[in-house]
Amino acid sequence: MELKNCVGVLIIFLSILKCGFFQSNQIIYNAPCRRHDPHLNQCLTKAFINARKSFASGEWLDGIQMRPMDPFNLQNHTFGGDTFFKIITENMTVNGLSNYIVEKYNVNLKDLSADIVLFYPKFADTAIYSGNINLIGVNFRGSFRSYYRNTRVFLHFEAEKYIKEGREYLRLVDVTLSSNKIFHALRSSHQVHNIVIPIIYPYIERTYAEIIREEMNKMADLIPYDMLLPE
Repeated sequence: MELKNCVGVLIIFLSILKCGFFQSNQIIYNAPCRRHDPHLNQCLTKAFINARKSFASGEWLDGIQMRPMDPFNLQNHTFGGDTFFKIITENMTVNGLSNYIVEKYNVNLKDLSADIVLFYPKFADTAIYSGNINLIGVNFRGSFRSYYRNTRVFLHFEAEKYIKEGREYLRLVDVTLSSNKIFHALRSSHQVHNIVIPIIYPYIERTYAEIIREEMNKMADLIPYDMLLPE
C-alpha cells in the first residue's frame, strides 16, 4: 500500500516546532516588542518574519543553539505507537520550512493565548517509512519524495505564568493545530486514503501538538516574561 502522501501530512507540522507564542531571541535583542504596544501583533509578526534565518540555521544570538529547521532532519520518530495505529519514519528531511509567510498573528495577553496562520508557497520532503493500521489490517513500508505548494498551517496556543527564582515565566499548557487543505485534498485523491486518513489524522494532530508544546517550553524556560515582552 502506497502511503507517501499520508506520511507527507506529518511533515507539515514539523514546520511549526520553532514558531508560536514564545517568540525568538530576535525580539529580545533587536527592537523588542512591548506588551502594551497597541500594534503588538504587527510587531510580533515583523519579528517572526525577521527570524527566518535563525529558524533555518538554528543559530541565535548569545550562542544559543536550536535544532535547524531548514533543512529539517528527523532520524527516527514514531506516530501513534499503540495497538491501533503506528507509523515510523526514518531519515526524514524537509526543505523549505523557513520559507513561510505570516498571514495571521494574533496574541491575547489577557488569557495568554495566540492564533497563528502560516502560508508555505512550497516545500519538499523525503523519508523512509513503515507502520501498521490494525483496524483495517494494513502493514506498509517504503520511501517517498513529495512536493507541496500553497499550504496553510493553523495554530492555537494557550499558556500560563509560573514563578522561578522570583521571576515570572511562561509555559504552554495547550496547543492545537491543523492543515485542513492537505487533509481534504488527500481524502479526495484516492479511495484507500479516504479510509486511512480519517483514522490517522487525529493521531497526527495530537502527536505534533505535544512536540510543539515540549519544544517551545524548553525555550520559554530560558526567557523571563519581562524580557520576552517588556512593559
